Amino acid sequence: EQKDIEKDVKNIDGVEDVNVELTTATLRVYVDISDSAVETDAVSIANQTYDKVVNVLSPSIYFIQHDNMKMYDLEIHVYNLDKDRENENFVYVIKLKNSNMDESTIQTVSKAKDEALAQQLRDDVEAKNNPQQDDEGDITVGSGETEDTPSETNDDSQEEE
Repeated sequence: EQKDIEKDVKNIDGVEDVNVELTTATLRVYVDISDSAVETDAVSIANQTYDKVVNVLSPSIYFIQHDNMKMYDLEIHVYNLDKDRENENFVYVIKLKNSNMDESTIQTVSKAKDEALAQQLRDDVEAKNNPQQDDEGDITVGSGETEDTPSETNDDSQEEE
């Protein structure tokens, strides 16, 4: 059945490679699409891939919880540029259907939902990875916070026993 899914998905226009894995109650389908593909292409291919999977594996049998038994989850990962996240044309879409969900969901994970927050987090990580020491010996980390650098002092206040 996994081979049938791979073969069917490879026939979708724009698909370059497909890998289907079953691990720990999750069927994962990885779809590498054309490097020139944009978000709408990735979403369309994710939806087409979902249709191909459910044509082979019925959701009511494999992906919907029944008789208090957890069934399989389905994850469809569609991406271009071999996961090169640094490229501005990078697109990564995940279509998800777990056994507790009535309908599948889809999300473009290569695009931040809140770009300002994402940029702030990237800046904070960059600042933490590359701290700057000022003239007063303080190190600036994160969003302009400063940390005192350790100084060598004798602490004569320790009690002797």
